[in-house]
Amino acid sequence: MKKHKPQNTKKSVFVAFFDPEKRQLVEVEQAALSAEQVTMTSLHLTSMFESGNHRLPSSIWVSFDLVDKLRIFFLDGCLAFQAQAICDSIQNAVVSYRENYQK
Repeated sequence: MKKHKPQNTKKSVFVAFFDPEKRQLVEVEQAALSAEQVTMTSLHLTSMFESGNHRLPSSIWVSFDLVDKLRIFFLDGCLAFQAQAICDSIQNAVVSYRENYQK
């Protein structure tokens, strides 16, 4: 996937899947989505994942900006105790992406 710089990085929203085996973000894209639209997209992706008719890169989808916002969506309905174990890895991947993006 091609990386591209947004024109206004302070208001940029990025969405991506998180690959738990590689512990990295995959298919990162800039998106012009509000918080509500991100939530609705996550519901749509959950429906797609649960249907089994669509192959998604991962059951974990994230939304983040280049400053401090991060939202994690478990499309498979991951249990809270399982989710906590992977949240640190997701946060580390997002921090790494932010740092590399701004170079």
